Amino acid sequence: MGSSNSINSFFQAIFILDAESGNSLVAKSYSKKDYDDDLVSGMFKALESFVNHLAYTSNYEHLHEISFGESRIVYERLGNSLVLGSTPLLGVAIVKDSTNPTKIHMVLNNILEKFSEDYSQYLLHFRGNTKPFQSFSRSLVDLNQYLDSHFINSSIGSRTNYTKPFNSPHFSQNL
Repeated sequence: MGSSNSINSFFQAIFILDAESGNSLVAKSYSKKDYDDDLVSGMFKALESFVNHLAYTSNYEHLHEISFGESRIVYERLGNSLVLGSTPLLGVAIVKDSTNPTKIHMVLNNILEKFSEDYSQYLLHFRGNTKPFQSFSRSLVDLNQYLDSHFINSSIGSRTNYTKPFNSPHFSQNL
């Protein structure tokens, strides 16, 4: 995964994973740090499984956030593994600790919904080939730029629709 020059961005990195296997479907780094997608996505899935094991319950517990230093890892899920033919998604974002958690969860949820909508046929028949998903990386770059310019320092209400940049003609052309 290539890095960019934007070290003061809304996201430091975004990963979209197959929630069952932990396989990375698409990932984008916005910092000068370069991440090994497969290694990092496996770690994210392992952490979630570990938290579930610690919960000592038959209900699957979902990890929401991990804070460390000046950063936070935020988890968001979409879909259900019990629905036949669906591929549940796990979105993971690395953000600055000072970023509003409600904003991050809402944006990440909208990213997962858009990804699921745009790639539903590929997800339905997913067998490990992630090449069709790579075009979504450009949308993540554009989204991050949009968020940086509109929301990074603003106070956003809980009803804000973060899909606006996805609905613009610029985003539609890139998908």
